[in-house]
Amino acid sequence: HQHHITDILFEITKLVHSRQTTNASIPVDFNDTQSTEDDDETDKSDL
Repeated sequence: HQHHITDILFEITKLVHSRQTTNASIPVDFNDTQSTEDDDETDKSDL
């Protein structure tokens, strides 16, 4: 469980780092993070 969450967090961090080069995309990145959280909830429900 924890490993899975850490993996997602790492992916988000990578995305944020990539998007940070373009400051204008920061608000869009926040939306992506919300979507990822939603996916994680779905995974938990599946279990």
